Amino acid sequence: MDRRTAIKVLGLTTGAFSINASNVLAAKEEATNEIPESPYYGPAQIHEGHAMRVRWPYAELDPDEVAQRAYHNYWAGECMYGVTAAVVDTLREEIGGPYHAFPSMASLYGLGGVLGWATLCGALNGAAMVATLIAENPNAVVNDIYAYYTYEKLPDHFPAQRRFPDVEIVRTIANSPLCHASVTNWCKESGYQAFAEERKERCALVDASVARYLVTALNRDFNGEFVAAYPLPESVQNCRSCHGKVSDMQNTRGKMECLACHQDKATDHF
Repeated sequence: MDRRTAIKVLGLTTGAFSINASNVLAAKEEATNEIPESPYYGPAQIHEGHAMRVRWPYAELDPDEVAQRAYHNYWAGECMYGVTAAVVDTLREEIGGPYHAFPSMASLYGLGGVLGWATLCGALNGAAMVATLIAENPNAVVNDIYAYYTYEKLPDHFPAQRRFPDVEIVRTIANSPLCHASVTNWCKESGYQAFAEERKERCALVDASVARYLVTALNRDFNGEFVAAYPLPESVQNCRSCHGKVSDMQNTRGKMECLACHQDKATDHF
């Protein structure tokens, strides 16, 4: 058998094996409605039409160390990557296992509220993904982090190592989880422009702040001690009572501060 013939035979054999393996996996899915088990991701399955979440392992982390890492990561891949990689890479070093397979680089799309669209802040986008992967009570953790970001003066953590340590960064309240509102509010109060290096420093510090809050929440969740610190404000609850799921109008959904955009409803509305 010459070299060319041998390669053809090998290709046919490999192709047949691949097709057969695919058929076996497809048959397993059809028979059990399960996603085939992976040595990295663990068993997962569809139950009553819904994806079932499989929690990944966790070990208590130092919030300040992860915050410092998030700050540095911001300068490499901006906001979503900053938070996501800070937690995942630290757990890869602490635990290994499935975190070797986690594609942190996939979070690069989240920069600037998704490729500069200024929608959901990337720091929150990353925090929500990580919490959903890890937490015992992910919905409670994610809700609390979003409320913290929305109603707290940020940044509220300043790592020891900074690119611009001499720049005084104003702390502002976003009143929204949106990048657009968060950055614009800060620019108005600080006097810096949206594409200035000082604004980037501010967002790197917000990354550090969110990462720190996330790890603190995950540590408490891991120890069965998590309690949300930021319930929905009364003003939001009032709006939802007329416009939300349990209302007659039921014409909107959301949890952010309504009056941040609908100032005209602040008076003579109730």
